[in-house]
Amino acid sequence: MKLLGARISAGAMQFVILISTVIALLILAFILLTYTHLRFAQYAGMGNEALQISTQGAAYLNQKPINYKDSTTIVLNDSYDARLITYKDHWGLYDRLYSKGLVRSQSFSK
Repeated sequence: MKLLGARISAGAMQFVILISTVIALLILAFILLTYTHLRFAQYAGMGNEALQISTQGAAYLNQKPINYKDSTTIVLNDSYDARLITYKDHWGLYDRLYSKGLVRSQSFSK
């Protein structure tokens, strides 16, 4: 191949294509790693928030009198679909309290 009066061998062209392919793959791997890191951070944040919501629900059940065998759903924030589901039940002399925090697809129960 002749480019601007100088000849370039086929081996050099293959080497340039190989190096450019490796660089492109490294850039794509970095972008994919960054994206997955952000997604895992979002899921971890939603899991922590679901845990916090269920803890607040357990405290809510201890303070407010609700009917037995009746579940209560409280929508906390419509913008990112945060809900609290509480349930109260008997177990002999004791009360069993259930609290489930839901944030989008993440949930945590107490």
